[in-house]
Amino acid sequence: LYEQSRAEADRVGDGLVATRACWGLARCRRASGRDPEALTAALEATERLSSEFRALSDLEATFVREPFAGVFDVGLEAAVAVGDADATVHFLERARATAFMESMNTRTALWESVIPEELRTAERQARTEQTVASRAFRRALEGDDVASIRARRADLDAANARQAAVFARIQRESRAGAALVAPRPATSGEIRSTVAADEALVLYGFTTMRAYAA
Repeated sequence: LYEQSRAEADRVGDGLVATRACWGLARCRRASGRDPEALTAALEATERLSSEFRALSDLEATFVREPFAGVFDVGLEAAVAVGDADATVHFLERARATAFMESMNTRTALWESVIPEELRTAERQARTEQTVASRAFRRALEGDDVASIRARRADLDAANARQAAVFARIQRESRAGAALVAPRPATSGEIRSTVAADEALVLYGFTTMRAYAA
């Protein structure tokens, strides 16, 4: 059922529903003892969620982050179960980055202060084009004109690609600013590179059932 929901959500361009379906897959696979598959689904959900956050305002992102907080829990539990240290760090850091953004709740003000106006304008235009294309595609789905549906889907795919390209440009040209308003969790390799031979860094994480340390 969740796989069908994900496919249908992708078909109509609803990223949040597709993300929720991935989360559901992770929970079901975790509950049935299929931890490697649960881990894969949870990783997909977190990547999709990051993409969705970039397209939302502060207020919208606040409402989205809270109901999706559990995806980090199921991912962390699956990562620990399969003994994947890198994935364990991934989910711990993802949860920390999300909590950081939740505590600040001032992404728009930060964005305007650290990202050059040219890049902000390009991002705003790309986000608007993505919204327009998504609405046009959904309207097309209400009819039975196959050619129109295909054309609007192509428009939506192109708009999504432009939005991703703009954010990639922001990350290249204003890396410090992008990291501040949309923090990318550190990888286990990056963390190791900052820890001296006589030092140790312990990351803690809590789910509804257990506490974890890595």
